[in-house]
Amino acid sequence: VALGIDPRALPAALAAPSLPPTAFLALLQRLRRERRRVALVDCRNRYEWIYGRFEGALCPDTRAFSEFPRWLARARPQLEQADAVLMYCTGGVRCERASALVQRELSVSDRGGVVVRTLAGGVVRFLETFRDALELPAGSWAGGLVMFDGRRLVRHRAVERDAFRAVCELCAARVRLDELRSLHSERDRCDYCRARMLLCRECSLEGGADSAVKDATAACIARGNVLCADCDTAARYGTLKKPQLLRLALERRADLNELTLARKMDGIHC
Repeated sequence: VALGIDPRALPAALAAPSLPPTAFLALLQRLRRERRRVALVDCRNRYEWIYGRFEGALCPDTRAFSEFPRWLARARPQLEQADAVLMYCTGGVRCERASALVQRELSVSDRGGVVVRTLAGGVVRFLETFRDALELPAGSWAGGLVMFDGRRLVRHRAVERDAFRAVCELCAARVRLDELRSLHSERDRCDYCRARMLLCRECSLEGGADSAVKDATAACIARGNVLCADCDTAARYGTLKKPQLLRLALERRADLNELTLARKMDGIHC
């Protein structure tokens, strides 16, 4: 995975020791029970974190893994004050690479200092380890795990009954995972940077087609440009080209008109 740093500057030997799921959870629970300062770092991207995460995990707020070093530069004072830095990702690859950078930047050594550990096998192995449990351990994983294959979203059976809610990035509505329509949608992206966005049924271009595509221009103006948090902030400061945003939004609406018409002809309802 690309971290944006020369691999020769981050040899595998710098990676933090990894712990199997049961040991990782035991360490996390012990640190919390002893009221120690623990930084639980999610090494995935923002839209993955929104769908599901470990309780109390820090979100680096990245759109790509290559942005992790910039987040680390900002978060370094916080991590240096922690007694332990625990890291995880989807399958264990990203957190292994990120832990090498953390150990290098924090000057971690076997002689003492901040303890850095990663979750071996990532959340995938964690959910597999507890797949037969009726409930996930308290204070551990909540929500769904975004996968980059046909599965799209993996959930423990206990998650079907829990109170976890995701937050729509446009209207801030709190919705259940099974009520979302935008996972891996090529349409629900920021109109400017094209980053994936998590949207509820009402805001999603996939889910709200029937009511939103009668007039592409009117729909665009009524809903406004679809921007992620970063681009929305930049737009308010006048650093984005609004005519370009409007053009992109209109193009998306035009494409959606064609998609909706095709679905209606096939007897498929959006």
